[in-house]
Amino acid sequence: IGGFGNNTSEELLIRWMQLGIFIPLFRNHSAIYTRRQEPWAFSESGLNIMRETIKLRYVLIPYIYSEFVKASQNLKPFISPLFLESDDERCLEIDDQFMVGKSVMAAPIYKPNTTGRTVHLPKGQWLYWKADLHESRNIEILNSGDHYIKANLNEIPIFLKENCLLPLSEPQNYVGEKKQTKLKILAFVTDTAEYEFYEDDGNSKGYLKGEFSITEITIVKKDNYEISILQEGNFKSG
Repeated sequence: IGGFGNNTSEELLIRWMQLGIFIPLFRNHSAIYTRRQEPWAFSESGLNIMRETIKLRYVLIPYIYSEFVKASQNLKPFISPLFLESDDERCLEIDDQFMVGKSVMAAPIYKPNTTGRTVHLPKGQWLYWKADLHESRNIEILNSGDHYIKANLNEIPIFLKENCLLPLSEPQNYVGEKKQTKLKILAFVTDTAEYEFYEDDGNSKGYLKGEFSITEITIVKKDNYEISILQEGNFKSG
């Protein structure tokens, strides 16, 4: 994040960090003799934006970990182009949006002096989450097609697919700093949404001995929302 050779700017470091929250390896790293590019090497306002971005990364860790494990088990890419997820021919032309696991589409802003971009949404409806703070829920429902999305420097466009669930946790300074006893679910349900949430200890190879659990979360929209949760496995979190 920030680029290895040459010097980055505060704006681009922020934008690339916002892109990086979706990628398995999330690291600020640069060559010797380049300018310092730690978050605190720039302005106070830039530091605050990057701090919130890092918090959002840790909030997304349960989803990222669960989807990454399933990708390795099913031999499917964790990060995938849109055309692998949709038969919308327009998706064949798009190379700057990508699916992150099953539920999330990222459409990052990665160019300088830019506060918006055109986003193509494949078939169906999408929940647009303009994430400025990890706890904010500035959301909007959008139909398929092309949309121009505004995103100030502190805002990250995140798109949740129709009838999909996104598990979230509380932020922490590093993985394992504190026990995660609660799971929040951001859901966009128009009919029925199902999600298999995978957990293990995140450290050992105990999962090879069956030390993991899968929590099946189902939400059905009728007159109200009917929620069912079924956990299988011998790993207990929290």
